[in-house]
Amino acid sequence: MIRVSALILISSLAWSSLIAWGAHTNANSSNALFQFHPPLMAFGFLVFMTSGLLSIINKKCKLLHSIFQIIASICVLTGVIVVMIAKTKNNEIHFQSAHAAIGLLAFIGVLYQCVLGFLKYSGNTGRYRSHGLIGIATYTFGISALLIASATYLCGNIVPSDKPGTYECADADLIGMQYSVTMLIPAVLVVVLYIRHVAQPRVHYPNVYSSFE
Repeated sequence: MIRVSALILISSLAWSSLIAWGAHTNANSSNALFQFHPPLMAFGFLVFMTSGLLSIINKKCKLLHSIFQIIASICVLTGVIVVMIAKTKNNEIHFQSAHAAIGLLAFIGVLYQCVLGFLKYSGNTGRYRSHGLIGIATYTFGISALLIASATYLCGNIVPSDKPGTYECADADLIGMQYSVTMLIPAVLVVVLYIRHVAQPRVHYPNVYSSFE
């Protein structure tokens, strides 16, 4: 389990770094601030949120899980603020694309999970059984939004599209889109491992979140 988790984290770090590099190299005067949005969201969801889930799967302490999720939440919150400011400066309409709509669902899930996680951490863990389920849904939405966006950063320069509030590739590249699908591999592995963890017979670990609670 530890080796699989290590491979997942290495691939997640590689993907997040690739997205950060793509956003930086494709930046121009019209989206100079926007370039910080992709890496913040990538590291938030793909690295730190993955690490938080892996800490549960590997039966690490809930404090470690909470630290990773707090860092992930800070990254996501900052990433959303950055993109909203960037779009407002360019007089662009918010939440018009599929990427933005799915990303908004993920962001709402992160906020909800922060509140639920705090209550769960400080109170009776049995009262908040939806925390695990909503966490997996939030993670899935976040990865899906990254998957949609990553094709853009791999396939060419980012330019404003004819549809206000959205971006498109100046030089679309189908190969780049095909490579972006590989981002799903570590994410799917995390979800599968988590479901496998839930399906295992319950063992009491005083400082570990168990099942979907």
